[in-house]
Amino acid sequence: MTKSMCEAKSNGSSDRLSAGSFSRSVISATLSGRLRSSFSILSRSLMIAMSPLSTSEMEAFVRDKGLKDLKRRIALAGGSPGIAVSLDLDAYDKRRAAMITLLQAAAGVQPYGVWSRVSESLSRTDKLESHLSVLYGLLEDIIVLQHSNREIRNFDVRNELDGIAKKVGFDWLRMAVRKIDELVELLRRNIQKTIALDALVAELRSA
Repeated sequence: MTKSMCEAKSNGSSDRLSAGSFSRSVISATLSGRLRSSFSILSRSLMIAMSPLSTSEMEAFVRDKGLKDLKRRIALAGGSPGIAVSLDLDAYDKRRAAMITLLQAAAGVQPYGVWSRVSESLSRTDKLESHLSVLYGLLEDIIVLQHSNREIRNFDVRNELDGIAKKVGFDWLRMAVRKIDELVELLRRNIQKTIALDALVAELRSA
């Protein structure tokens, strides 16, 4: 609620607020292209697409902030300075290790039992949304390994991703993305993380 709305309500004159009362109030938010927001919110928003920063601009920004692991932060941020600053690499690496095992089991590179042990050890406080975001990034890297010569974002685990890339085809990858999209749609229903990820592995193993 804006300051002008609060004042109007306290004076009993909220019904006399003019459109101009809201013209000075701007609420901004960033939205990931992978994890969608509510349609009701988007339908009332002005969407502004902002181009990612170049590698040289990101390098200058990260150096200016004095951040460690410069190369990894730049690669994972994808041109977003906000992500480069806020990224917790330790937490990210734990999620990524789990999601690489998930993809290996789903692709048949590893037996299901290997994933089962990882699934049981996942932290209950770590949100499913965070793991799905990592999964999207890993699948993007796998596609790059199959169809492009450009550098992948998770370059430090290239060997693991290359093993998955050699095992799966485009139809499998498309199905994986579709299944993850379905899980994203179910996030608002507070689905259980381990059950959702176990089911994802089982479905992709049978594809």
